[in-house]
Amino acid sequence: MSNRLRLKLLAAFQSFIQSFSSSIKRKLFLVMMLLTCLPLIVLTVVAIRNAEDRLESEITRSNLSKIEWTGSFVDDQIQVLDQILFSLMNDQAVSTFMDAAQKPDDPVEFPVQNNLFDKLSAQYVSNLKSFDEIQLFKKDAGRVYAIRSGEERILNDQGSVAPWNALGGRKAAFIADPDPGHFTMYRSIYRFIGRDLEGGIALQVNWSMFNPLFESLKSGDSAKILILDDTGKVVLEPMVSGAATAVPEDIITRIHGHSGDHFYKSGKYYAFYQPFAGGKMTLVKLIPTSVVSESGKNTIWFSIWIVSILIVVSILFSIIVSNKATAPILKLVRAITWTEETNSEIYIGHERQDEIGLLEQKYAQIIKSRYQIHIEKRTAQLKALQAQINPHFLHNTLQSIGAMAVVKDVPDIYHIIQAMSSNLRYTMKVGGDLVELKQEFEHIRNYLVIQKFRFKDKITVEWEDDSAAGSGLIPPLSLQPIVENAFEHGFRNKRGGWVIRIKTTWEPDKLRIEIADNGTGMSEQSEFELKERLSRNIEDIIESKESMALSNIHARMKTQFGSEFGLEIESEWQSGTRVTLVLPNLSAQGGGFS
Repeated sequence: MSNRLRLKLLAAFQSFIQSFSSSIKRKLFLVMMLLTCLPLIVLTVVAIRNAEDRLESEITRSNLSKIEWTGSFVDDQIQVLDQILFSLMNDQAVSTFMDAAQKPDDPVEFPVQNNLFDKLSAQYVSNLKSFDEIQLFKKDAGRVYAIRSGEERILNDQGSVAPWNALGGRKAAFIADPDPGHFTMYRSIYRFIGRDLEGGIALQVNWSMFNPLFESLKSGDSAKILILDDTGKVVLEPMVSGAATAVPEDIITRIHGHSGDHFYKSGKYYAFYQPFAGGKMTLVKLIPTSVVSESGKNTIWFSIWIVSILIVVSILFSIIVSNKATAPILKLVRAITWTEETNSEIYIGHERQDEIGLLEQKYAQIIKSRYQIHIEKRTAQLKALQAQINPHFLHNTLQSIGAMAVVKDVPDIYHIIQAMSSNLRYTMKVGGDLVELKQEFEHIRNYLVIQKFRFKDKITVEWEDDSAAGSGLIPPLSLQPIVENAFEHGFRNKRGGWVIRIKTTWEPDKLRIEIADNGTGMSEQSEFELKERLSRNIEDIIESKESMALSNIHARMKTQFGSEFGLEIESEWQSGTRVTLVLPNLSAQGGGFS
């Protein structure tokens, strides 16, 4: 950057700062912009980050469960194959054949050989979908007896699927075939007496028998399913033709480290893995980390649009408020200037360069004049005006946002803003000790609109209204805390759909309002403790410092109507909670007990 350009930028910056230092209106506008826009931006960034974290957590939890289940099922299938090997090893015909001494050049009696092939063929035919070939190796004869595609073959060294020279051990061994569609599973056969090695038996297993499991594990086109051997080499990528996906070295290192969590996040992939076949092979699922960012794009764009709208509203709000806040000051300055021209001149120094500095100068010039009391009164009124809070302004602002949502064709935002605006208007206008029940129900419906917007299709609300109860009277804002408790406590750990039932019963001398949910409910101990707190004296409840909505509503009703009225609570663990408000049967038309 050249010095000339640097000086121009510095001069522009100084001019910008000077423009704010000389105007209280601009200062106020800047402060209000910072106070309104910065929190919105920060909250949006945090919300987007939290959404990505939740999505990542869900991906991790669901895929860990899937891969553990799939690995366990693959192990079960391999155990079935091992049982086939074991049963053949212990078959009498096979044992007799293996125990008989035989040199490489000795002929095999046809009945014995035919009986052996019959046993091998029977297993082959019974498991056509599981393996393609059975081989039996007789060490002393140096021959391999095989069944493949229903054909009986006797082999020497060529065509063997198992490394017969590496026989040994008591457990099944595994080796990857050159053909990527198969792997070989083999066992060593020992003489019953003397435990001498007689040979081995092997199955050429078809990987396709596991394809239904691999298909259920794969989620989306971007996920990769791989089978690694104990050296970290990819031996199979199911349902994919062509070259296998390269596994990053850090993932292979993590798998070989035998970490117990079966999950690793690298720079490029989420890796989920599950060893099987006694640790000789590992099932791996790779999901690109870009899945989270791609899935969160809609959320990000939605948040950007909302924040943009709110920033525009904040700018308009800041302009209006700064103009209104400084207009009285400018008006007072003009009035004081006129007074200065008609009274004695008194000079007073001042240091500030904005409108307040000018006000100080003009005010000092007439502080001893006959207008002193009038000016002090105007100053007090001005300070009161600046400190005044008008809740109707917030209501009007919400209405403006709702109108903008209609113009922008965002009906969901319009409905949620309307619900918020109606609830705010209700809390501002509600007065007196009692309101009609239908007003409280309308307030609850608006509250549930907001909750349904938050939780989408999880909430079901069932109303059972007694038509005669709509004109009944109830203390204002008595129902929302109870419905809110259902979301805060009942549904917090509840899986599946959420149901809230609101029922009114109009009795000859009482009005009952039941609010029930299908949440997690309370244990017997928790329900007992809650009822103990509600059964205390009204004075103890009122004087208690604890913040508990049910206690407050209960105490309020007992104080207003008598000890026979209040709350009744029933709860069952994992089934839900029902709260019943018992009120006197008051009517808006009758004005007293019906």
